Amino acid sequence: MPSGMLFSKKMTVTHTEQVNHDTKKVTFALPEGKSQVSGVPAGSAILTQHSPAGGWFPVFRPYTPISDPKEPGTLQLLVKQYPNGKASSHIHSLQPGDQLTVRGPIPGYSYTPSSQSQPRDLIFVAVGAGITPIYSLARGILQDANDNTRIQLLWGVNGTRDIVLKSELEALEREYPSRLRVTYAVSAADGALGKEEKFKKGYIHQVDAPRSHCEV
Repeated sequence: MPSGMLFSKKMTVTHTEQVNHDTKKVTFALPEGKSQVSGVPAGSAILTQHSPAGGWFPVFRPYTPISDPKEPGTLQLLVKQYPNGKASSHIHSLQPGDQLTVRGPIPGYSYTPSSQSQPRDLIFVAVGAGITPIYSLARGILQDANDNTRIQLLWGVNGTRDIVLKSELEALEREYPSRLRVTYAVSAADGALGKEEKFKKGYIHQVDAPRSHCEV
């Protein structure tokens, strides 16, 4: 197991941010501080653990970090709170100074980089909170200068307020303009907001994914 990876460790909350009506970003300090990186591979997850008050058994849930695995001393989760969701409600209740036990990492997507001279085009599809492993994997692919892969990401959400990683995805598009294109399928009434090539009105199965990638 590469150094820096987590296995049954306690992380301390350093910051929380309410992103929209039901989603929070929670930032944790790694147990060994700035000398440690999470090292969670792209597209992989960690397993959170807590013991509910009055409960007999601990609750485990997988979450894919949205922070860069090479970022020293910190790990960030994006957590959507579900009605009666034991793990998500617990994480939403955490405040700076609180601790959370994590295990892992849990292996995620199996991916082989492309070293071919001709670019390889991939289409990634995500729905709702399922964006986190897709975002993590896409970022890992793009950061590999030797991987000649281009990505078209299609993300289906209920409304524009649910585009909770918009700034992060826009930053990746600016950094890798020839390798990443993001399209949002918005099913609610505000789906027409924004540029037509970015915001498609309708459910994800009703939206035609672009058949070609960015011009190189």
